[in-house]
Amino acid sequence: MSGAAFRLGTRLGRYPLLRWTIAALEQLVRMARLCVIVLTFVAAVTLAAYLITQFNYAPLWFRVYDRCVDTQPEAASFTEAIRHRSQCMKLASAVTREQMQGNR
Repeated sequence: MSGAAFRLGTRLGRYPLLRWTIAALEQLVRMARLCVIVLTFVAAVTLAAYLITQFNYAPLWFRVYDRCVDTQPEAASFTEAIRHRSQCMKLASAVTREQMQGNR
């Protein structure tokens, strides 16, 4: 034994069940810590793979978006300009999604 379990175990030498329980809890904490580290690593790798696939199509998205914004008529108000840009974002996303599905 080592760490807190050992120190507590030396003080509680007459209580073996309590000593074993504390040692088992210390092992559970170590395993939980390891699980958190592994899950964090897996999540980071998954996120990186997802971002790489998304960024691969970013130039296409920006080209479609820029062309769409250039072809939109002059907006009379701020809300109309936001609506135009929103429509362009939807169009660029749809084109990119179709391209991504076509390449699978």
